[in-house]
Amino acid sequence: TVVIQLAAMVGFAWSVRSSGSSQAVNALALITSGQYSVLFWGGAIVVGSVLPLLLGLVGLKRPSAGLTAVVSVLVLVGGFLVKTLIMAAGQV
Repeated sequence: TVVIQLAAMVGFAWSVRSSGSSQAVNALALITSGQYSVLFWGGAIVVGSVLPLLLGLVGLKRPSAGLTAVVSVLVLVGGFLVKTLIMAAGQV
């Protein structure tokens, strides 16, 4: 799930850049390097994607219901942040 989420974000960024819409490109810039960048990189990417991926790998060696729950919550938080940031950047 986490790998698919990362691939979807890369695909989204690529499609926005190739769309030719200056508003969409500006919104993407707000998310990746503008006022929303800390929430995007720190929240959506690190907390919502990279950390769950690493914890999931740990869970392969030491399965735990608690770890699975934490990973699930982190992925949900990351997905929520991505959707919220896309909506917020589109309003600017």
